[in-house]
Amino acid sequence: MPGTYLPVKNTWGWSNLTNMVWIDQPLGTGFSAGKPTAKDEIDLAKQFAGFWKNFIDTFSLHGRKVYITGESYAGHYVAYISDLFIKNNDTEYYNVSGIALYDPAIGYPGIDEQASIIPFIDYNKASIPLNDTYMQHLREKSASCGFDEYIEYALQFPPLGPLKLPKGILENGTVVPECDLSSEAINATALLHPSFNAYIVGQPGPLQWDVMGFPYIDYYLPPGYDNPYFNQSEVKRLLHVPEDTNWVICAEDPVFATEDGNDASPPPALPGGPFARVAERTRNVIVAHGALDMVIHLNGTLMTLNQLEWGGARGFSHPPTHPFYVPYHIDANQASWAGAGIFGSWTADRGITYVGVALAGHLLPQYTPSAAFRTLELLLRRVANLSDTAPFTTPEQRDVKQPDVPLGRGTIVAQSQKIIPGLGYGF
Repeated sequence: MPGTYLPVKNTWGWSNLTNMVWIDQPLGTGFSAGKPTAKDEIDLAKQFAGFWKNFIDTFSLHGRKVYITGESYAGHYVAYISDLFIKNNDTEYYNVSGIALYDPAIGYPGIDEQASIIPFIDYNKASIPLNDTYMQHLREKSASCGFDEYIEYALQFPPLGPLKLPKGILENGTVVPECDLSSEAINATALLHPSFNAYIVGQPGPLQWDVMGFPYIDYYLPPGYDNPYFNQSEVKRLLHVPEDTNWVICAEDPVFATEDGNDASPPPALPGGPFARVAERTRNVIVAHGALDMVIHLNGTLMTLNQLEWGGARGFSHPPTHPFYVPYHIDANQASWAGAGIFGSWTADRGITYVGVALAGHLLPQYTPSAAFRTLELLLRRVANLSDTAPFTTPEQRDVKQPDVPLGRGTIVAQSQKIIPGLGYGF
């Protein structure tokens, strides 16, 4: 964990619930060996499926249920890989039974990362204290870029119907340069707070050293610690990794072999994309999003899902108002303390559960490990839903008594908490 001198015992390790396999992919990331050759997610998924088949054969794991999880851009990877696994129609190797995504990139970047920036700043005003003049500048640009109007209609439940992209978003889903309000706001906040972390707003200064080198490895290395944890010689030796391998948190070169180095595939949660197909086949998809993530916005992900068609309907029939309950538990050690109680809000329809998680940033399982642990229990079908008040299902926790009190509503239903007259529930 950030700020720790050495590794610490983790009460919330996912291997306490199930068998885990961590995979560095695509080629060019982490400890993976080889030159990137994939041009798009289709190539990538085929390479991954080939590896996975060999892995299953090597360790005689045939017929096991497979759950695939990922964070951030892994929203693309997980959706496309799972879709190919399902298409292979071979449960001996590719028995996908559900997926879980955390703060994922699944839709148009302009929607996921830009359109809801003003509600996000308003919700987190204490951590993003931009002055009135500058906020008025951002509000005027948000309105002129069409973001305000888009939010008003995109977050109605059930959805009002398909919406055109706002004029500040290009047809390919990227933002018009003059409408890149998120970058503006992040840069302006960094002038006030030099150690501001957009991955989890509210983190105090001074800049916190992260043993993984995230996200400031380029300019902050504390004395006597000249490499991230996984690039230390002793760690590489124990993992049987060649000493000359250079591990970095983000690949230094493109991992897609295209002319511009970018992924040639469209985002997965667009019409005709793999995300909807995986949801329809598994009926077990979880999308969890941290409320403090300024890189990909909670409302942006919700708007993307609310425009998606799956299972014969569009979006969610109800807003995320159900309380997300994280059970009270025994803290095994101080190094892995984690919270309990009402931790956010969720909604679900036709096999997709969306949950907004309080106190979490972009790296949700790191920032709120007990909350992430509960979502994994739901993925594994150990609990009925995210309002289930049963204890955690591990032997150490399953007898912990829970308070017998009404849960009420969720705690982060929206980021502006505004009801739009005549249109029902709005954000």
